[in-house]
Amino acid sequence: MNQVMDQIYNFGKSIANIKENSRLNDLETYSVTGYLIMGRSVADVDQNKSFELFRGNSKNIQILTFDEMLTKLKFLLDFLQPGKLLVPAINTSTIFTKADDLPF
Repeated sequence: MNQVMDQIYNFGKSIANIKENSRLNDLETYSVTGYLIMGRSVADVDQNKSFELFRGNSKNIQILTFDEMLTKLKFLLDFLQPGKLLVPAINTSTIFTKADDLPF
């Protein structure tokens, strides 16, 4: 946690240099989020409750377990496979079979 907080702090201090060196004049930062991937998911109800309370009270740091990250990556890989069904984020009851069927 301290490493992530330190990296966020150092990024905030160095944003002016990054802006100048990249020549992106419209580059701004107001609230930076850090990501921490740690440990594995637990089945024990009390341990899971403690973890969720800890995760929920971590300001500006998103905490994921390795299991959660693996699940997200598998979902992303599956989603990016050609010929898969596309499901819009707004209405999950509608399934589109081709990109041409999407309502946008």
